[in-house]
Amino acid sequence: MKDIVIGIDLGNTNVKCILINKEGDILGLYKMPSNLMSDSAFGTYLDSRKISGTIVKLCREAAKLISGYTIKGLAITSLGCAGIFLDENDRQIVFPDARVSADFPHGLENYMNTCGYPRGYNSAGMQLAWMMSENLEYSKKVRSFLSVVDYVNFFLTGVKKRELTTAGSMPFMDKINSTDWFEFLNICRIEKSVLPPVCQSGEFIGCLTADAAMACCLPEGTPVFAGGHDYLCGAFAAGCIREGDAVNVLGTFEMFATFFNSPQKDFYDSRVCSFMDFHIYPGSFTITAEHGCISFIKKMLADSKDMPLEQRFIQLDKDPKSQSVLANAIVSLNNQTAETLRYMRRVSGDKPIRSIKVIGGGSNSRFWLQNKANTLDMPVTALRIPEATALGAALLAGYGCGLYASHEEASHVFDNAESEQFEPM
Repeated sequence: MKDIVIGIDLGNTNVKCILINKEGDILGLYKMPSNLMSDSAFGTYLDSRKISGTIVKLCREAAKLISGYTIKGLAITSLGCAGIFLDENDRQIVFPDARVSADFPHGLENYMNTCGYPRGYNSAGMQLAWMMSENLEYSKKVRSFLSVVDYVNFFLTGVKKRELTTAGSMPFMDKINSTDWFEFLNICRIEKSVLPPVCQSGEFIGCLTADAAMACCLPEGTPVFAGGHDYLCGAFAAGCIREGDAVNVLGTFEMFATFFNSPQKDFYDSRVCSFMDFHIYPGSFTITAEHGCISFIKKMLADSKDMPLEQRFIQLDKDPKSQSVLANAIVSLNNQTAETLRYMRRVSGDKPIRSIKVIGGGSNSRFWLQNKANTLDMPVTALRIPEATALGAALLAGYGCGLYASHEEASHVFDNAESEQFEPM
């Protein structure tokens, strides 16, 4: 029997699961469009039932591929700023969107340096803080708050924990001291019991319950380990863990991140949407900037629905003039990335950015990457590893179950993966 691990990524555009062995060989991959949202009287919301149903379907597809293998563990990755509110019976509560003001909450010094996010940054955690601080009647029903990653772990194991990198996407964490930000929690009247204990990426959460195992068609007792924030799992799979490393994720949103061995201060620039996160790699931090990406392209092409986006990219690489709208959208995105790179260089100071690794769906477009290298005036390297975010989660499961002796070893599994470098022209 051969040991394998499973990584599952719940993305905005697609969801996918991937099976690998210790050497990083991909033994199975299943992907389908995301369908995690529902409508309510309060508007569109992230539906816990659809999340659970999606996990069950992904696991059942994985179960078809595991004959002859032993599953040593699985881990989940997803976006960081979304979350699920649960009542005393662990049923989801749906609230109206909170229109949080840019100066909320009042009375906290050194706000962005402490939690790493600008005031008013839209997240489920900020929504909870606003509701609790306003003492609204329906907010009193909340007994647990979980990120998407944490909710899936709870669904599979019955155990509530907060994975550090997604917990750090909320305003509750003091990144200077790597603890909960108790002053924030007190001002916003958030009881500590609402927030489960924090755990590190790769840490053991629990084992599949009998009910979850039956639903997922996986062995009861399969270990579940903490995954993490999606773009950081991708960076981890790409081996971006040291100061000077930079990862550029071209997905629904474009994320540009560089890494540090300590929390950073005074990095805010009003021209760039940026924030500080904990990294998957223990003791490491990231400064990250984001802007629209595939979402921006789809908006630009909203009136042109005669051809799938994937086919447009193929035509673009053959003849850029055949897809002028798409080409112009990519040029515009790369110009934004150039501004981001200038910002990152200012933030990095004496820690120069050595290289840029590109992952995500957009990394398959040669036009995009060559134009990016030209615009940034530095080489960019496209890693030809499929579904890097799901792979990062699988690597964390591999560390958790002992396939890899350390986070360091896990982060180097794909060091020799196929890649292509684009030089500025």
